[in-house]
Amino acid sequence: MATEYGNRIDRVHTIKIKWTLPIPLDKKKFEELRADKYCGWYYITRKFGETETALYIGKAEGFIYKRILQHSKHDSRESYMNRKGLKLVRFGTVENVTLNTKEKISRHYHLDRFLKTIESELIQVAQPLSNISQSKKYTRWYKFRIISSNISPDLLDHVIENKENANTIPCPKWWKGQLE
Repeated sequence: MATEYGNRIDRVHTIKIKWTLPIPLDKKKFEELRADKYCGWYYITRKFGETETALYIGKAEGFIYKRILQHSKHDSRESYMNRKGLKLVRFGTVENVTLNTKEKISRHYHLDRFLKTIESELIQVAQPLSNISQSKKYTRWYKFRIISSNISPDLLDHVIENKENANTIPCPKWWKGQLE
């Protein structure tokens, strides 16, 4: 079955995500980078001794640093911020030339569903200590093959595929999987 764009509904889309080097979770560092990273994901980790563990993975439709700054405010739900060790953050943005801006992504996908599907897959693989709401069940709006670069395989697999993932809630009946 083809959509109006000529793509099959069950098509697996390849998305390349490039991650920044780890940056200490520090407001000054973010302000230096604020215009640099827009629309994507962030991965907060904790380095304690020689061990680095996943704390949180999230998505941002606007400037990624602004979304991360919300985590550093006093919020009792974000108890991981009180854990010992150096907090680091990485920004992940789409590296595909045809999808490297919010506007280009929005022309091909429903932006929130796109970001949320990939966020859910990253959470499934990394198993962070927080933001685990999607670790048991989530809605997979699209089928993706996610290729991550510039990140340690200890923190995130370089290739993630969700086409066979059985840990998903079926999309609503009205959703046909078409590009929007």
